[in-house]
This record gives sequence, structure tokens and C-alpha cells, in this order.
Amino acid sequence: MEYYRKTPRSFLIIMLALVTVSLSLSSPVWLLFFQLTLILFFILSFFIQYKITITDEVISYQIQCIGTSLYKKKIQFSQIMQISFKRFGWSTKGAIIKQKKGFSIQIIHYSPNNILEDLMFLANRNGIMVIKTKDFLILERAHDND
Repeated sequence: MEYYRKTPRSFLIIMLALVTVSLSLSSPVWLLFFQLTLILFFILSFFIQYKITITDEVISYQIQCIGTSLYKKKIQFSQIMQISFKRFGWSTKGAIIKQKKGFSIQIIHYSPNNILEDLMFLANRNGIMVIKTKDFLILERAHDND
């Protein structure tokens, strides 16, 4: 199953507006190059997309920008130390996949929303240690009661 997440747009729009306003003010020439570089960075950031594909054998994690793959990693289940289910923010559930070697992968705001259930099922099936924080359990109970 494939899951997608896009870059939070509201933060990027605010930062782009601030840089554009500061660009319109009189500023030194050396600062103009820096501001134009920031504007280009924020515009490209609008098109960043995160993709996770979960199969029976591997979890594939990919970062794309305008259809071009910037980073791609295939993780075998034997490479995963643990999956921690946590609360992020006020009412957002998420997970962190900790690997034996390499960076941890944070799973938040992916759609469709059943990614956490799929991760939990695969972790139990493959004998991967699962950790649920107290806050996550509270959110889980609250969502079950709804």
C-alpha cells in the first residue's frame, strides 16, 4: 500500500511572503542574492512529497520533488529495531521507525490514515518491538470511543 504526505504549505507561504516583502525594501546587493535564493528554495519546497510504500517484505521511503527522487531507502523488516507510536501535537498520532543503521523515519500526517494500523500489523507479524507511549494510548482510546 502506498501512503503520501506533502510539505506543510501554510508555513511556506508565510515565509515566502516575509522574504518577498523584505525583498521589496531597499537592501544591499549581496542581500538580494540571498533573498532570491530563499525564494527559490521556498518555491521548490511547495513540490516536495514524501511517499511510503509498505509491502510484505520491505518498507520503501522516498522523498520526491517535482517527480524527481531526492532520497530513496528500502528497509527490510530485519533492519528495524523498533516502532514507537507517539502523540505529536494535540491530537495527532504518529510513529517513529528506528533502524539498526541509519536515520529514524517519522510517520505523521500521511494519507490514507490507516498507515499506523498497517505498521502495527506488520510489526506484530514480523516480531518487531512495538512501543506505545501513554499519550498515544490515550488518543487511541479517545478515537475508539468516537
